[in-house]
Amino acid sequence: MGCGWIAPAKSGGSLVRLVEGLGKRRVGLQSLTVAVDTTSSGRRLVFHIMAALAECEWSFTSERTRAGMLTAKQRGKHIGRPRLLSEEKIHEA
Repeated sequence: MGCGWIAPAKSGGSLVRLVEGLGKRRVGLQSLTVAVDTTSSGRRLVFHIMAALAECEWSFTSERTRAGMLTAKQRGKHIGRPRLLSEEKIHEA
């Protein structure tokens, strides 16, 4: 399951807050491209479950990325932008 439908709100939690704020104004959310519909109780439940799963997926991806970066660093790999100056030029400066 992808998280593309969460992109406008930056995260699942902020999307849920956005939908709740709309709901207080009696506005429902219906997506034209994804099966997201908050116009009834059952559909809101499905929406919240999808948001929770997407948030969990993002968290797992983030954890795996950090673990991979730590492993690479322990193996002596440089993480991040390439250095502009060599070690020699750094010592000269």
